[in-house]
Amino acid sequence: MSAAKVTPLQIARGGAAARTLARASRLYGQARLREAIDAMRSAASLEPNNAQIVHDLGVICLEAGLYSDAAAAFRRAVQIKPNFAQAFWRLGLALEERGQFKPATAALRQATELQPRLPDAQFRLGLLLEQQGHRHEAGERYRQVLSAGPNARLRRFAEARALLMEGQDAKAERKLRQAVRIEPNDASALGLLAALLTNEGAFEEAAHFFERALAQPGCAPDLYYHLVRCRKYTPEDNDIVERLRSASAKPPGNPAARIRLQLALGKVLDDLGRYEEAMQAFDAAANIRRSAWPADVAAFEQRVDEIIRFFSTEFIESNRSAGNLDPTPVLIFGMPRSGTTLVEQIVSSHPLVYGAGEVQFWSRTGAQIESAGMRVDGEFFGRAALTCMAYLRKQAGAAERIIDKNPFNFLWAGLFHIALPRGAMIHCRRSTIDTALSIHQTYFNETMDFPTGGEPLVRYFRAYARLMEHWRRVLPRDRFLEVDYEDLTAEPLLHSTRMIAHLGLEWDDCCLRPEMNPRRVKTASRWQVRQPIYQSSVERWRRYGPYLGPLADLVPSGVGPPSRPR
Repeated sequence: MSAAKVTPLQIARGGAAARTLARASRLYGQARLREAIDAMRSAASLEPNNAQIVHDLGVICLEAGLYSDAAAAFRRAVQIKPNFAQAFWRLGLALEERGQFKPATAALRQATELQPRLPDAQFRLGLLLEQQGHRHEAGERYRQVLSAGPNARLRRFAEARALLMEGQDAKAERKLRQAVRIEPNDASALGLLAALLTNEGAFEEAAHFFERALAQPGCAPDLYYHLVRCRKYTPEDNDIVERLRSASAKPPGNPAARIRLQLALGKVLDDLGRYEEAMQAFDAAANIRRSAWPADVAAFEQRVDEIIRFFSTEFIESNRSAGNLDPTPVLIFGMPRSGTTLVEQIVSSHPLVYGAGEVQFWSRTGAQIESAGMRVDGEFFGRAALTCMAYLRKQAGAAERIIDKNPFNFLWAGLFHIALPRGAMIHCRRSTIDTALSIHQTYFNETMDFPTGGEPLVRYFRAYARLMEHWRRVLPRDRFLEVDYEDLTAEPLLHSTRMIAHLGLEWDDCCLRPEMNPRRVKTASRWQVRQPIYQSSVERWRRYGPYLGPLADLVPSGVGPPSRPR
């Protein structure tokens, strides 16, 4: 679904540069891209105000993986010709490959405003909006593709993604199965169908479709990240290590794809008990992320300070009657990889509870407070409660309790409590070092300002812990339940009954079989929560003891120095 190849002489002819363009076209046709680029640079120097020639230079740079050069060429093309929709589209592609998602989104918006019936730009904009959590607008962009062009393959794929954005997963699955029957070698449809099947827990079938996708020429090798999460690997599977090392030896230019490849390699090596090699792969992934998208941990620390100051005991007390007394909403939060998905699976197994997944509502509502300079009146909270309830009811109908398990709602527990004071909160806790190690081994959306390793992750944890200590002080205990992953996996019945009672519901034995919960799971824990509750992830850090690096600062005090695994 990337930029189509464009032979320069198909679209840029004549003028002072005609002979040079002919040479560039010949070189391009022979796949001698670097030489073709040199020829196109010469042509552009002969006709510096020819937007088409500059654009075509960018196209070849894009195909050659020279994303900075491509972006510079497309910027020059739209400077010469401000209504050049194709150049804005490809500028968006180049910026996306460089990890510059906000400028890429802006460029694609400009392309679609200039030329609404540009299906590739509409589709790519939908993908970027989806990555950034704007599911409704993403769905609208995918719908635009359906009437924007003759490409039947792109229309089928866009319709499937639109259905996913609208929560119609079953219809999306049927559409994708139809697509792969029509075009059995469509890597994009195969990969998306496989990803959808993992959400359903159909891992064996998902692996089959991932393998089919990876067998297609030009398929993005980062699909390995999803493939290797379909099962545990054994020493008989050593060929997968060689396949991953081979793919990593010629990595794609996109940093997100390189990260996923390293994480896939690390996961397989972890399965095989080769922990030192696994940690090298996980460290490599974190280093790529840090280089491409460095997290601003200092800004996060300052943000935590401001939230603590704003949601003081006095402020919460003064707004005690500002919210809505509806007890329906439930927040499940904690650091990512702390057990939030398991807790949601247990609680949403209850017949009166609906799991809405990771909703972005409170993050966006909190951002409104921040953009207002941390100054809002009491009516703000009442409006937020009504808006939240309208959204949740649309998702869940008449369920008595509706869960939002966005882990990052730990930032906005005070906001939620003022808006919905009878709403229940469950804070998921897990050994800090085990949580950090699991974060280090997991891919996080590239649009998130979140560290995945080293000293930045240690600092992030400490700021998070400071905020959670504040919430313990200022929020009522009957609304704020804390559940430790280690205790929950050791005594599921005891702690599951605590959680159901906290929600004000009668116990139901379904909650003891969360692996049987038929709901789709779209988080990184989708494989784990399809297994019966297990304890093998407790103290996983010990396997990596000598290789923890800066994360060793999170090992509990009083624990002896880690020994080398045998």
